Amino acid sequence: MKARRWLILLALLLPTATAAERIEKTLPLKLPSGASLPVRLLRPAQAVEKLPAIIVLGGYQRGAGALDLVSTDKPVLLAGFDYPVELPRKLRVRDVPELLPKTRRAIADTRGGIAALHRELSRRPDVDPRRITLVGVSAGAPFATLAAADARIPAVILVHGFADLPEVIEHQFARRWEKKYGWAGRMSAWFCSRLLHGLLRLPSIEQSARSLDASQRVLMIRAEQDDFVPKAGSDALEQALRESDAAVDVLTQPGGHIRGAAPERLKPVLEASLEWMEREGLI
Repeated sequence: MKARRWLILLALLLPTATAAERIEKTLPLKLPSGASLPVRLLRPAQAVEKLPAIIVLGGYQRGAGALDLVSTDKPVLLAGFDYPVELPRKLRVRDVPELLPKTRRAIADTRGGIAALHRELSRRPDVDPRRITLVGVSAGAPFATLAAADARIPAVILVHGFADLPEVIEHQFARRWEKKYGWAGRMSAWFCSRLLHGLLRLPSIEQSARSLDASQRVLMIRAEQDDFVPKAGSDALEQALRESDAAVDVLTQPGGHIRGAAPERLKPVLEASLEWMEREGLI
């Protein structure tokens, strides 16, 4: 009798355990340059109805690994990919002529790749196209803004995102150079940031943000003590979003810029994002 009770208990628990399992697949995606990019997909093993989908763009170094940081008991399909460019750890002047066209191509491929992924997910029989959310974290946020405008993705979450790219690039240089070289470092940061912005022909994040329409919903999450994104960069993105026709929510959280997978920084961002998606009927 005791053995039989254990078997019954095991039978009751098995469906719950199986439902929590995820199936991982790879979707080959054709990029604007003609290259193929492997997209990582995670979906519930036992899904029986159309799923909401979340496209996750982590920071540059994390790429498709950002999917492993998303923890939810809701049945969702997760999608992500590694950025189609490998930047050198140390930038040497002689590398710049070769790196510029590669970086321009990678920016176009990433932007076009997200739009192509949205189209692929919208066509899938197991995905609800009305409940696709694009999440851009840190360096992924500008790409998310561009792609949301290009593809009219229904919902977008921008975590520690920014616009005014020349100002943000200048800030990155100045963080390193001003301490060493004082005012000369600051002036060099200003000059190099504008030069790099022009050479890369970077698109306007503000213009894309302003073009979002009334069918789209946006959550912007800011960090109160963000040391990576200057306040002017965050302000520029928020202002451009508010000038659009999209429904925009802005949340400012205490703490600094999200980096890696530090649980103390990741948890409040993840909780706020999931709460917003649930409130908006996206999951």
